[in-house]
Amino acid sequence: MITKYRLHFYLNARHYVSINGNKSTVHPHTWEITLLISHDGAEELNFAHIEDVIGGYLNEYQGTCLNDSPRFSGKNCTMEQIGRIFFTDLTENLRKQHVPLEELTISENPMRQYVIQRG
Repeated sequence: MITKYRLHFYLNARHYVSINGNKSTVHPHTWEITLLISHDGAEELNFAHIEDVIGGYLNEYQGTCLNDSPRFSGKNCTMEQIGRIFFTDLTENLRKQHVPLEELTISENPMRQYVIQRG
């Protein structure tokens, strides 16, 4: 049996992007972030602890302009780039908890999602 969990988080943060050398205005989003994590099913997942690990990471960015974070320094702060950085960081944070991150979906609006899967 293979079991997995989907966890949803929301992040209120601003950003701007550069397109063809033109910087957009700083604008807000309520980013929706969905994580798919593996679970061996031998024991029940300690949701409170895992949610604290993920929430603690995301709270660093809550209410901020993502471009101002050292983690995004020198990068074009697109939805795709944000997703890749979050996937990389959360993969490592969850690995320390012995919880494999399989997939991250990030959305800046209900019509557009970007999906990253572990390869």
